Amino acid sequence: VVLTSLNTASNEGSPTESPDGLEIFFSSQRNGGDDVFRSTRAALDQPFDVPQIVPELTSAGDDIGLRLSVDGRTMYLNYNAFRGSGMNADIWTATRSCL
Repeated sequence: VVLTSLNTASNEGSPTESPDGLEIFFSSQRNGGDDVFRSTRAALDQPFDVPQIVPELTSAGDDIGLRLSVDGRTMYLNYNAFRGSGMNADIWTATRSCL
């Protein structure tokens, strides 16, 4: 099922939800390259809000392959990579202390 509140005509990918299903992160090309976006919703039966870019997880390159840890505190991703060639596709982590 297409999540119309998150979808655009651009490519989106790498969706990863928080354990409670109320938060989602994904990569999107809506601003050009693959950037990290985040959206929340009040309840599982509600649509997600308008996605916002996550500046702390967005680089000049492509930011893809997002995976959120089970506790929702650590993001694993290919930060500042190049999607087309696979160059520089190192795994990075980012940790947040509050939820």
